[in-house]
Amino acid sequence: MVEDDSEQRPAKRRRVLACDTCRRLKNRCEYDASIGKCTRCRRLRLECSLRPSSSDIQEAPPYDSATNLGSIEEKLGEHSVLLNDIRDIVQRIQVQSQSPQQYKAERPRSQSLDTAELENGNEEDQSVNNPAADRNTTSAPVNLIRNRFSALSGLARLARNSKDVVELGLLSERQALTLQELFFQRIGPWIGITNWNAISEARDVRRISPLLFAAICLQGARLDPSFCNTVQHDQLYEHVRTLTGRELLICPLPLESVCALLILAIWSTSPKEKAEFIDSWLMSGYAVQQAKLSINFTSLLKHLNEGRADHVDQRRLRLWNMICLCHLQFAVGTGRPSVIAPEYLEHCPSILNTIEATVYDGISVATLQLFAIVQDLLKHNNLTEDHSRRHLKSWTNKWGHLLDANDHRVCVLQMAIDFCHLVLDRRCLDHLNNSPSPTAERPTTSPNDGQLNSPSASSRADRSSLHNHGLRERYFLLCKEHAMQLLLTFKSLPPTTSEEVPEFLHLCVVYAMIVLAELYKEQPHDPAVPSLIRETLAYGQQAVSGTTISFEVTKAALGEFLGNTDIQTHQQHLVAHAHNHHLEAAPAPTEMWDLPQMEDLFSGAFATDNYRWYG
Repeated sequence: MVEDDSEQRPAKRRRVLACDTCRRLKNRCEYDASIGKCTRCRRLRLECSLRPSSSDIQEAPPYDSATNLGSIEEKLGEHSVLLNDIRDIVQRIQVQSQSPQQYKAERPRSQSLDTAELENGNEEDQSVNNPAADRNTTSAPVNLIRNRFSALSGLARLARNSKDVVELGLLSERQALTLQELFFQRIGPWIGITNWNAISEARDVRRISPLLFAAICLQGARLDPSFCNTVQHDQLYEHVRTLTGRELLICPLPLESVCALLILAIWSTSPKEKAEFIDSWLMSGYAVQQAKLSINFTSLLKHLNEGRADHVDQRRLRLWNMICLCHLQFAVGTGRPSVIAPEYLEHCPSILNTIEATVYDGISVATLQLFAIVQDLLKHNNLTEDHSRRHLKSWTNKWGHLLDANDHRVCVLQMAIDFCHLVLDRRCLDHLNNSPSPTAERPTTSPNDGQLNSPSASSRADRSSLHNHGLRERYFLLCKEHAMQLLLTFKSLPPTTSEEVPEFLHLCVVYAMIVLAELYKEQPHDPAVPSLIRETLAYGQQAVSGTTISFEVTKAALGEFLGNTDIQTHQQHLVAHAHNHHLEAAPAPTEMWDLPQMEDLFSGAFATDNYRWYG
């Protein structure tokens, strides 16, 4: 009986290890010992990673020409199915609007990363196949009720009563075209928007979302010297503020309006005379919540798993990633918690599994994951160097190769790395400065005075004090190193790129200058520090857009530190500005070192009364 069973054993059997293709797609892998491939790779004519073992070769049945001739029709049927699959794939590719380089297929891989993926599974594939975070929302009671009465939403009422900026007479048709082209050519690529098709499928986006059209024109005004900081610029800004306030009361918003909120959160918007600062943490957090309502992640991930994801799905994923990145950046900068649940963040790397994934998509995902790691690290009260370095080293092993990418926008990643290191090292340095010394913790009187005052206890206290001193010096040098590197990277950017980068990077540069000034105050031994700060301020004032005020106010605050002789002139300017605006008195000049902390800086401290140094 045993021999009969062995003779009748089929050639196909399931292997313990699946091939690479089946493992990535989470498909069942059926190995066919007669051909040395799994059935799926044989049908699709793919290279199968599995190889026949010695037992497979022994167990393979002998070649039978009669049986092979009898299966010709079956083979032809399989080829017909294969040709149909190929035809569908070609049709989907032709539908794509463009075909940039496939980032996922071309990115370099390290041996250690490949080994980790074989042991733990590919993280990006797991993100695609994980259950969608919104899988239980469609059947929720409130959603069922709203879907039945969608005609009563505020969005329909707003669409009937809204006009774009051209119809209102705020801009001429020619001006609107010029400003929107500036946005698409220079600002939009930072968030993957180079034309209207990258935002919406609608033919008339101006009619569908007047807020988006106005926000794009407003951002283009930043780079137009003939329009920036004019009366017309101020009128356009006030119109965008009004539209934003009206749409914030509508739920859910279409993705076009969500994109407008993202644009307003990433870049400065107000004319320099008003110097109003939008709380980007709050604005991006609201955009996150609205995007959750507008993006169906269950359907999107299903399309990815089935290989049916198109450019519309990719556009939604890219918008979601940029919103999450903006929010996490300002969550770290302000010290506030993130409103993004971890299961929603797990969907961000899914864009790398699309056919049109670009290098900048990889940079965005890498930067997003970096800030997510830093935010988790900052939750620890006793943050140690080993703890933070271990997590950052793991991130570097996975994404460090992106720094060699041939893309000018890689500067975002480099500046983000230096900023995150600076934040963590500054946190460790502050913890050491605020922690009591070992000698201060010892009681003055105790029944065991003899033991406390023994040579061994004293030596332990001295060693602990020396250890803390050594750690403090190490963090001091690390803060200085990362702050200077951040400023040098910013100075190396072309002036046109400095105008285009998100406002968050300008705040990172200002924060690095503040940290350097404080460190130099404590140890004024390196003359390169004030020189670097002075050069960065001069470059920032010339290279950034006409609506950025952070470099002007920083120069005014660090006037004494930089040896500025124009302090009296600046005070007279403040007095004249106050008199023109019928104020009782001009704000007093800020004392040296009376600078905002990181949390205040990134939440708009420059626009508050306490730090309103710009006239």
